[in-house]
Amino acid sequence: MLFSQDPTIISLSSTDSLSARSISVKPSVKKSEYEENIIPKLKYGRALKLAISMGVLFILFLISFSFFTKFEGADTPECRPIYMYPSYAKIDGFDHKHTRFAPKYHLYLYREQGKDILPLEDDKIQLNGVPVLFIPGNAGSFKQVRSIAAAAANIYYDSFDTIKNSQNTHNLDFFTADFNEDFTAFHGRTMLDQAEYVNDAVKYILSLYASSSKAKNFDTYGPLPKSVILIGHSMGGIVAKVMPTLRNYIPESINTIITLSSPHSTAPVTFDGDILKIYNKINRFWEAQYRDSNSFFYNNVSLISITGGILDNVLPADYTSIESIIPYKNGFTVYTTTISGVWTSIDHLAIVWCDQLRTIVAKSLLEIVDKYSSMKTISLSGRMKVFRKKYLSGFEVEAAQDYNVVSLPGEHIKKYEDAYFKNSIVVESDTYVSINSSFPETFDRHYILNLPLKSEELNFNLITSSKDNLELLFCQRNVKRIELDNLTEESQLRCVSALDDLNMIPNFLLDSSSASSPGNKNGHHPFHMMSINSTILSRYDTIIMSLKSSSNAFADFELTTRESTETLNINLFMLFFKGCTILVDNNKLVNGFRLPHLWTSLVSLNVFAKQSYVENTFKPFIRQYIEQPFETKWHIIKGTDGMNVKINQHNVSPYIPVELTHDKSLKMAVMKSYNTKLTLKLGIDWGYTFKMLFIRYRLIIASLPFSLVCLALLVQFRFYIKSGNKFFPSFKAGLVYIIETHLTLLLTMSAILSIVTNYLNIQHLLYLTDPIGLNDPFFPSGKNVNTNNYYLGLREIFMAWLGPFFCLISIMILYLLATLFDGIEYISYKAYSLICVAKPLHSLDIGLGPNIVSTNQATGIEHNIFNKRRIVGATSLICLVLFYIPYQFAFVILFVLQLLVCIKMSKLLGRTDDLHCTNLRNYNNSILMFFLFVLPINVPVVIVFLHNFAINWETPFRSHHNCLSIISIILLVESNTAYRIPRFSEFTGRVLLLLLGFSVYFSVVYGVRNLYGIHILLNICCAWLFMNSLNKKNLGYYSK
Repeated sequence: MLFSQDPTIISLSSTDSLSARSISVKPSVKKSEYEENIIPKLKYGRALKLAISMGVLFILFLISFSFFTKFEGADTPECRPIYMYPSYAKIDGFDHKHTRFAPKYHLYLYREQGKDILPLEDDKIQLNGVPVLFIPGNAGSFKQVRSIAAAAANIYYDSFDTIKNSQNTHNLDFFTADFNEDFTAFHGRTMLDQAEYVNDAVKYILSLYASSSKAKNFDTYGPLPKSVILIGHSMGGIVAKVMPTLRNYIPESINTIITLSSPHSTAPVTFDGDILKIYNKINRFWEAQYRDSNSFFYNNVSLISITGGILDNVLPADYTSIESIIPYKNGFTVYTTTISGVWTSIDHLAIVWCDQLRTIVAKSLLEIVDKYSSMKTISLSGRMKVFRKKYLSGFEVEAAQDYNVVSLPGEHIKKYEDAYFKNSIVVESDTYVSINSSFPETFDRHYILNLPLKSEELNFNLITSSKDNLELLFCQRNVKRIELDNLTEESQLRCVSALDDLNMIPNFLLDSSSASSPGNKNGHHPFHMMSINSTILSRYDTIIMSLKSSSNAFADFELTTRESTETLNINLFMLFFKGCTILVDNNKLVNGFRLPHLWTSLVSLNVFAKQSYVENTFKPFIRQYIEQPFETKWHIIKGTDGMNVKINQHNVSPYIPVELTHDKSLKMAVMKSYNTKLTLKLGIDWGYTFKMLFIRYRLIIASLPFSLVCLALLVQFRFYIKSGNKFFPSFKAGLVYIIETHLTLLLTMSAILSIVTNYLNIQHLLYLTDPIGLNDPFFPSGKNVNTNNYYLGLREIFMAWLGPFFCLISIMILYLLATLFDGIEYISYKAYSLICVAKPLHSLDIGLGPNIVSTNQATGIEHNIFNKRRIVGATSLICLVLFYIPYQFAFVILFVLQLLVCIKMSKLLGRTDDLHCTNLRNYNNSILMFFLFVLPINVPVVIVFLHNFAINWETPFRSHHNCLSIISIILLVESNTAYRIPRFSEFTGRVLLLLLGFSVYFSVVYGVRNLYGIHILLNICCAWLFMNSLNKKNLGYYSK
């Protein structure tokens, strides 16, 4: 684009809305001539519009398809409904004397009617259990405690015998915080307030036990408690982590935290800078505590993060990971599909009431209680053993340390004489054995598996439907190896019963109708399975097992010396172009597969499984799992026609810390009956993939379109400045210019940026140049952990297409909005025409005088920004920001004012003979678009403010009362209401273009994880625009 320096002549050369011809334009040129000669003459005008329209339809179809794609198989919701009889006693004594938040927040004691004792006796609170405090999440209710609390009461009072450690356990007193459904996720100050309140609540709760007559009885209750167990839902879990960082925290008052769907690894939204600062602070605090082997946290505090997985459409389940900070000896992250007896994904709200999960959580709490300890819980190692047993599938490496067969020699040892095993059969290695009702003679006999002395690959696998009728012993010999019919009297075996080491799995009988039958909908009891590797087997000489005869009972087992897990070098490119077929060994009970290149969470897979029909004892099934965090899913294979199994994992994800040396492989274990022919064809499931993409990348809807808005403004102001401040193109013209001339470059750069931001050296550079600096990609240091916080956070080259994909979506969104604005402007113009039908259209002139202090005689509209009305308005808004409302609220008001300005500007649509009116319209419409994508960044804090206003609570917003964050926007909008447009010299124009260019860079590279920074950039740009509209030459329209 070349422009002459003649103030009355503009020479233009472009393939865009700016015509390829040279045109002389005088100040009095008609707007219709510009439309005819410049704007509509697009090189690919109609084709471009058609392509964009088709693209919009395709994107809408894709979003609709993803939205209506239903989860199947292991991802189907299977939670059972629940019933309870709740009652809540408000603790009025916890008033302003104990906490400054008493007018806003409240504390309740839960009691299950018919089970728990009454809360009051002689007007005194009666407590006789171990204190547990429930912390609700974002906009959560204190009543959400009822599900877990009711389950704990039912187990303790009705099923006490099922509780392990019953001699030391005690019932639980559930307290719950009422935060008036505060929006914790949107506002950092609110999170700090809640954490401070909960610290006060913990102190008060502990003091209540000193005045309770039942708690004073040492023989039945033990010492008074010094700590409280915390359960946090969603952001409540983060509030629990904030508590120890505050000054009012009582040292050692917390040693057990269980969180449900809490975003530990990264903030779910980044609208508020205080949220990011809090996350940065608590992560560094907890990491430092666990790095110090002498700290109370390292030696006493356990934290378990439970998440519902794929069904959680409120919070990406990847965000719940704690592995980068919490060592395994203190805690872990587990998905509900992993937990034995749950085996189902759970949505964000259901995770607090899902019957299968709440029962296990309640029982785990009861089993970690030690009423004879002042902490009211057993030791850290004891708690972690309970949590591993309750929350893990049992097949994990970390779970194996709790096996009875690992404890030899120890308390589980029992000696057997040889005569006990006379009716026995010796089973050779690599032999598949099936005990079932089809062969009655296989029951009631001992099967002896002599373990090879030297074998690098040795695995014992067992699946049974009847644990109660099974005997399973792992033995060491004293004299010699057992041989059939050659047993001597001096031979003796030292054996460990391995029944407690059997892991519960879903029921896969032939008539099961669901892949996940934890609910026993069909009356089936769960199966049990064992898979022991050579590390444990090397301690023993013999495995002995037998199964008593009973209806529908079976036990299939094998001792194999063959390789247990096959590594398949399959990558996403292979799956995209041709798929991959996996052959399953017909003669093995368990076939393991490791796929080291399929670790991204962004791509869902489809396994087409087809089996031949044989008389098998159970349906084939697949265990899909990853090692960190703990996620296991069970998939059943039904029928002989083949079926699709959906594989979705929460492994390596955008913006989540990753241990670089950790094995990130997707793993599958295929279990089937002997001689069942099974083939698996692996491919990409695009429906699941796109559905999960929109969940994980919701924040990009604000950052990436904003970058394109800045880019379009850069083009508009570039033409405006080089034309001598005489021609301001429309926003759509600037956007179309980008599409026609730079689309290929944009898409290419988007793809390249998706790849290069994964390189560690690039991340070092980006972190050093990050103007905010809250997202350290190498925290925690010294652990070989990396977090890709930049752009799309990608780690997989195959996913580089996501950059161009989201870029195209953003372009189409902007084009749609620009078209919508044009339509609204046209409707407003027609409305003005109808309202003022008695007047000629030209009499609606809003006034375009050359003097900054003049008043248009026809309309009485002033162009002086410094008139009394505007000064009072701007001053009032600034004062409100300083003393009462957050600046985000002021921004919403200013957006509405700018919208009204644009609507009023629509009257100029009829001024087809005046270019100056067109410039004014285009400028104000572009500023409105500039504001539009910052609006959703500011609205959440406004919601928090209005919520507090509704409950008569004045929260100190502190950082949000910084008038410098909004004053330049206030002044610019006031300038726009005066129908002014800035004018630029060559230097000031270059500064503006530089600011817009940096805004493009920041919003693309840092925007998703620092959305609040986009408002700061907008504020700076508005300041520069206002400064260039102050003097008389900068009216934006020149003298006629």
